[in-house]
Parts: sequence; structure tokens; C-alpha cells
Amino acid sequence: MKTIFFIIITLFISCNITKPKTDTNSPYGVKNMEVLTKAPNDKWFTESFEKRTFDKQILEKLKSSWDKDIEVKLFMGTWCTDSKIETPKYYKMLETAGISKESTQLIIVDRDKHTPERAEKGLKIERVPTIIFYKKGKEIGRFVEYSVQTMEKDILKIISGQPYKHAYQD
Repeated sequence: MKTIFFIIITLFISCNITKPKTDTNSPYGVKNMEVLTKAPNDKWFTESFEKRTFDKQILEKLKSSWDKDIEVKLFMGTWCTDSKIETPKYYKMLETAGISKESTQLIIVDRDKHTPERAEKGLKIERVPTIIFYKKGKEIGRFVEYSVQTMEKDILKIISGQPYKHAYQD
């Protein structure tokens, strides 16, 4: 009986030790967009955010196609040049179109594309930024690293169900 008890306690302790821990001080993981507007990210984010402009007709179509069932996971790296270009552009697009940023979950990854909470697990995040769009919990498409046409045109295709292949799809 002591042996079984010892094995159970050992397994319990080892499982808790290997369980991923969320480090609220880590620069990586699920974050609020405001982390990008503060040091050390504020300079590149603000500069890129402020200079972005969009095709207003496409933004109107985007706004009318965006519904409450759309959820987004935006994986980016603060160390990545493409993320520093596309992430502010994405948030500026939402703001300009009048779409709530609350539908987007920001996930900042390290250079290995990992987070403390393992938010990337099972999602095949190979390049950043990767913006995954979900409707009613099902993935409907993803924007990977840079646009094929323009960000707003690519995302409009994704959310409206039009055929779309990101830059790395065959």
C-alpha cells in the first residue's frame, strides 16, 4: 500500500512540475494589445500604426462582412520585422473600419514560435505574423506573414468565404 501511495504522490508532483506556468512578467504569451503601445514596443508600433491608410471601399465591405461570430488569434513576434509591419496595420485596419479589437486575441511568441501557456499548440504556427480567423469556433482561414493583395483585401476574402490562399499555400 505504501508503494502505491508513493507512486501516486510521485506522479502528482512530477505532473505539476512539468505543467506549463504562465509568467505574467514574460514578454511572451497571450497579451492585451496595449502592451504594444508601451516600451519597448511603442516606438515601432506607433510609427507604423499612424502611417497606415486603407482602401475605404474595401473597409466598408470588411465591416459589413464582419459579424459577432468571428474570433481572431494574432500570433506575432516583437523581434520579427514582418510582425512589426503587419500587426500595427491589422489594428489600424480594425480601428479605421470600426471593428472591435476585442474579437482579436494577441499572442506574442518567442523566436521558436512558443508561448509560456502553449497557446500555439496544435495550430502549426511556422511564420509570424499568423492571423487565424474563426467563425463559430471553426478556422475559416489565415493570413500568414504578409498580404497577397493588400491586408484588407486578403482578410475580406477570408471572412466572406471567398477562395483565398495565403502567401505560403500551394
